[in-house]
Amino acid sequence: MTALYLERYLNYGLTREELQGGKPIIGIAQTGSDLVPCNRHHLELASRVRDGIRDAGGIPFEFHCHPAAGNGKASNRDARSQPCLFGGG
Repeated sequence: MTALYLERYLNYGLTREELQGGKPIIGIAQTGSDLVPCNRHHLELASRVRDGIRDAGGIPFEFHCHPAAGNGKASNRDARSQPCLFGGG
């Protein structure tokens, strides 16, 4: 691992031993946000996944993705593909 990347990950709170110890670094992509209520549960889910990765000997690394959200004016055809807009998610 080059010094530039090593320094960056040390700033995230990881130790040099963790980074050079051969443990897998596992990314957790999640869309949880206070702005999109139907994805709010992803915050807790990501926390539980992070704990499981640590328990299994890995190094979790969480990053956020943009949630798919609509404006609430979807037709019935669109409602099936966006259940959170209509109370189904």
